[in-house]
Amino acid sequence: MSQALMDYVTARNDAIRAVLRMLAAEHELSDELSSVLDVTDAEAEVDAVAARLADATEALPRDRHPVGWREPPAVAGVIRVARVRFAKAALRCLAAEYADESADEDASSEYADEQLCLAARNLAADATAHQAARRTP
Repeated sequence: MSQALMDYVTARNDAIRAVLRMLAAEHELSDELSSVLDVTDAEAEVDAVAARLADATEALPRDRHPVGWREPPAVAGVIRVARVRFAKAALRCLAAEYADESADEDASSEYADEQLCLAARNLAADATAHQAARRTP
């Protein structure tokens, strides 16, 4: 396995774990001992791992890029929307990974991975735009 592919696999797995931590932090807000800072920290982590996954995907050979990778990122304009789309893509990866075996399993898993990469690139673009807007007076 090439270094680029190993970096991609690590970034993909880190992204899924970060999304699960973010969702858990959001879910725990109903607990009296929880903190909104936990959610904010988890969201920042998701933004960072999305950027790493986008970079790792870009470093893959061209024939490994998802369909649509060369198109410009689809910036949502609202960071929360981009995070939700990324979270849904990560959950689809998990669903495809743990689905019952079928003839379409490999295709479904590959499609879910492609959608996760595209959502990562879109979230990274949204996060960059969001950070730039916050710095502009």
